[in-house]
Amino acid sequence: MRLGFISIFALFACASLSAQDDSVDTEAEGAALAVLQNGEVNYCEDNDEIKVEEAEDAEASEEKDCVIDTRTEEEKTAELKRKNTIKALKKLASKYEEEEEFGKQFLVYNRWATLIDGEGFFKLADAYQKGIGTKEDKALAFQNYKKAADLKYTKAYLILGKAYANGEGVAKDLAKSAIYYQLASDDGNQEGHYLLSQSYANGEGVKKDLDKAFILAKKAADKNHQEAINYIAQSYEIGDGVEANIELSNAWYLKGASLGNAYAQYHLGNHFDGAFGMVENNDLANQWYMLAAGNGELEAMSVLGRNYRDGEGFDKDIEMAITWFTKASDLGHNPSKVYLADLYLDGKDLDKDKQKALALYKEAIEADSSFAMIELARSYDYGLLRYRGNGEKLRLYRKAAQLGDPRGMRYVAQAYHYGAEVEKDIPEAITWYRKAATAGDTVSERRLKRLLDKDEKTDEDEAVQAILDTAEAAS
Repeated sequence: MRLGFISIFALFACASLSAQDDSVDTEAEGAALAVLQNGEVNYCEDNDEIKVEEAEDAEASEEKDCVIDTRTEEEKTAELKRKNTIKALKKLASKYEEEEEFGKQFLVYNRWATLIDGEGFFKLADAYQKGIGTKEDKALAFQNYKKAADLKYTKAYLILGKAYANGEGVAKDLAKSAIYYQLASDDGNQEGHYLLSQSYANGEGVKKDLDKAFILAKKAADKNHQEAINYIAQSYEIGDGVEANIELSNAWYLKGASLGNAYAQYHLGNHFDGAFGMVENNDLANQWYMLAAGNGELEAMSVLGRNYRDGEGFDKDIEMAITWFTKASDLGHNPSKVYLADLYLDGKDLDKDKQKALALYKEAIEADSSFAMIELARSYDYGLLRYRGNGEKLRLYRKAAQLGDPRGMRYVAQAYHYGAEVEKDIPEAITWYRKAATAGDTVSERRLKRLLDKDEKTDEDEAVQAILDTAEAAS
């Protein structure tokens, strides 16, 4: 028995799509359209007849796409034709994508979605999201992702979770984001495990729970999810959600590194630099940095630049240092821009060029690099760049402090402490030293102690201490 929607779609596919391009009816597409028109029944892969298995074999039969079925013959045939229609639509969509016929591809997705198929809604949503063959429309994308999710299409759970997390096409709602990540995780999806773990790790939409975060991330890491591997390695490194264990941390980083994970390779390099329980070995550290840099890790490129500059594990080679700093800088690594600027200002190994140095500092500052803000201000302090005395140094230190940089906080405190570009104000200096000390700055911690314990210092004592503090900060 032939179904109406199949016949209608056969006409739609042959007339509407083919009308747009007379060359469309290739052998592959002709076969696909024939399936639509003929409604071939192939419920089980090895049998053209519909097979009904015994109850006790139901689980095994599901693996073969043969299930116990109490539907009428008409209902079975209708569903099989629907499945065959979907298969044909997939072929057409792939063909049009290869041929970059995106308008036709979008028409196919529209038709596919009318078959109430999760993947069809998802593909249509993607088209609206990315503007494939149609005008970009985030709201329509979200609606169709939601329909796909309602049909339990796992990829849609992830998209919706991210949409709610970032407020894309819908109001930001971290609780709903976590719900969709939970659905994906319940479906056994590795990305779902990892994203839900991060919700628990950060307390976003759920109560913060580092133990749950670790357990979920471990499920994904065991299946080689690379971000999850990094999270597990970090967790063992600092003891988040699990007892700290440097050996296990290194083992997980090694697992990630062996999979080509640049972040893991970089951290192994760090560990061979003498940190976290590894025996210091500059040669091995640089080997891991090289692998990480080759895989695009900007921090590794910058470390290689510093190691060539300073002769750490390599013979000192300023040309190679400049090469790595430039490569990382060109890819947007702000600290590398600062290191290059320093070389331009120094003029020993690179022709002195203050304008290039200043331009590099400002590029990094525009990207909110507190490191660049502080180093530019220090360059004014050291007389490496001309300073106009307009309060710019203090503004740079304040901005760095506002970004949470402990050194920026320290230099703001120092300005109030010694009356540099601002009226001397010891209580305000104490406030800023305390902020910096709380953020982990040990220099500020020592200065705060001296101020609180020895406030009877004379002006001469303060002047001497200022010189000592400057030398200490420079080191």
